[in-house]
Amino acid sequence: QIETKSEKDDLLTKLEDHFKISKTQEGPTREWKFCVVAETSPNETLCVTGNCQSLGNWKHEHVLQLKKEEDTNIWSGEADIPLERTVDFRYCACIIPDLSIPQNVSKNVIIRRWETNINPRIIGKNVKWSSSAQPDEFGYYNNKHQIERGWLTTETAIQLKLFNNPIVIWKKKLEGRKIYIKVTPVNLTNANSSQENLEETLSLENMEIKDVEQHSTISEIAVLNESERDFKQQEQFGRLFNTGDFITFQVQTHNPETQAILIDFYTYGSRGSDGEPPHHIGFSYILPSSMKNSEGQAVVPITSIRHRPIGQITVEYLIVKPIAKQLCDMKSSLQKQWKESWRGLDVGHRGLGSSFKGEIKQCADVRENTIASLKTAASHGADFVEFDVQLTRDLVPVLYHDFHVCISMRKKTSQGDDADMLEIPVKDLSLEQLHLLKVYHLEEGKK
Repeated sequence: QIETKSEKDDLLTKLEDHFKISKTQEGPTREWKFCVVAETSPNETLCVTGNCQSLGNWKHEHVLQLKKEEDTNIWSGEADIPLERTVDFRYCACIIPDLSIPQNVSKNVIIRRWETNINPRIIGKNVKWSSSAQPDEFGYYNNKHQIERGWLTTETAIQLKLFNNPIVIWKKKLEGRKIYIKVTPVNLTNANSSQENLEETLSLENMEIKDVEQHSTISEIAVLNESERDFKQQEQFGRLFNTGDFITFQVQTHNPETQAILIDFYTYGSRGSDGEPPHHIGFSYILPSSMKNSEGQAVVPITSIRHRPIGQITVEYLIVKPIAKQLCDMKSSLQKQWKESWRGLDVGHRGLGSSFKGEIKQCADVRENTIASLKTAASHGADFVEFDVQLTRDLVPVLYHDFHVCISMRKKTSQGDDADMLEIPVKDLSLEQLHLLKVYHLEEGKK
């Protein structure tokens, strides 16, 4: 029992020494060493975020950066965290912009991967860090491994999609050869000071490495199949394009306006031996001026290493920018919190199904977008029902899918031609006028 003020002060001093306590706006704090084992890609840094000031209060721009211990996969770092309350935290793999480059000063941390268990890691109140504690494992705790990709902060994602046999080779010597493709982002402000020397630097074979490698630019590949569906780093000589493949290359960059895309093409010789690298047969490039819209198509020539056209490649592109003023944090995520037994939701389309598409035998038994259709779908186990709402001329909401109604000019349509139909917008008809119409399938009208 503490009886005097001096005894109380002595006890507080001992506690401060024991927990290495300091005082901040969050009250007394303790020194804590975070230590985690993680496999990282080049340019990635392991970081910590949590529900206190020293851990950034879940904000990605204020994460605590860890340092990698030499010759290991262990990352560690220290911070002063609140003593008298529980501290929640998560690990995340980030790319930190190089602030020595002036244009990167306003750029944010890129969140590559982060722990997304529903409940975060916990440090109990008044718990002291122990030097004998084992390192954490990135993504694994509470007997569950859960890591998801991050989101766009200030960077832009450029996707290039190859499908439907996009490569055409004109050179007969290369006909029938298997082609490997690799995509590399090129910073035009570094690689080219003028248009004159553009072609001299765009082949990966003769490009200076500083022009290609940018600290905060990421290049990845994903293929639409079970084993390659997740984005990952490219192989040294790219990926083989097979007939029927759907390949997506993704480049994330802070400077899309100066980011050109270099596409290199490789093939193996017919008499090549095992272990021999492929031949570099040519390259293409897509300049930012070719991707002015948010989506579109670019058809560019394939140029040989002797600067002669040998074919062309057709690329569908998509440019994705972060949502302005939409702030995300790492406090929680419900993105993948479905039970493994869950197989999806049954949603009734227009109620029990469409009534006006395809043959009559394929149409729903109950007329679409009606109360009866919605109730029948629900009684058959639908989790949700989807329906279409429009306003009539007298501002009454009605259920109807198309923006127009087609009124038959004949009592029975013999041919079902468009000439026999008068098309009127739903919004131009009153509720009373709509009630006078008999809605039926075109095939029904012929009978």
